[in-house]
Amino acid sequence: MVLMFISRHILSVQPNTLCLIIQAELQSQLNRGLP
Repeated sequence: MVLMFISRHILSVQPNTLCLIIQAELQSQLNRGLP
């Protein structure tokens, strides 16, 4: 799952970048349509 991938790299990613990644993932999930 994407959240697992993010949590693995949370220490090596800057907080601002992490927020952008999460927002981008949520938007892409919504655009594709959640099951």
